[in-house]
Amino acid sequence: MKEFKAVVLIIVALLVAYLSTIYVPRMWVNVGLLELGVIVFVFYAVWNVNETFGERWIQH
Repeated sequence: MKEFKAVVLIIVALLVAYLSTIYVPRMWVNVGLLELGVIVFVFYAVWNVNETFGERWIQH
């Protein structure tokens, strides 16, 4: 459950960051880099969850 809570917190933080790119004036934010970072973090979170669940599935 600890990993699950961490992933949820990461997703919430990413959603907040993505919404902030919409409301913050684009001249102040490099949207391309920020969106790329969001995509990378989402892939990393999904990969971490898959690896964790895979290990638990093998243990059971």
